[in-house]
Amino acid sequence: MLRTLKIVHTTWGVSQHSHEFAPGIVLHSTAGHGGIVLSAARHKELQAKFKFGTFAGGSNYEEDCDAAVVVVAFPQFFTEKQQQQARSQVLANPEYYGNVAAWVKAN
Repeated sequence: MLRTLKIVHTTWGVSQHSHEFAPGIVLHSTAGHGGIVLSAARHKELQAKFKFGTFAGGSNYEEDCDAAVVVVAFPQFFTEKQQQQARSQVLANPEYYGNVAAWVKAN
């Protein structure tokens, strides 16, 4: 279940709306862009699994590329369609996703 959160300032600008998929996994949308921001604990968990460097830096997973890694890392919080789209995106760009693509291919 998604919870609507207060508007906040993100690395992409002022959030027009935010949705929490699970504790520590928050999607922010701005006028021009957005992505998923992970809490320190969720980011540490993802990095322990994939050691993935984000385009936006730190725990900010840009919506057009890096957010797919969050979906792959925490599939239990996303729909089957979101999971399928994320896996397809990762597999279509193995040079960018590196070990994440290798993991998706093996699983």
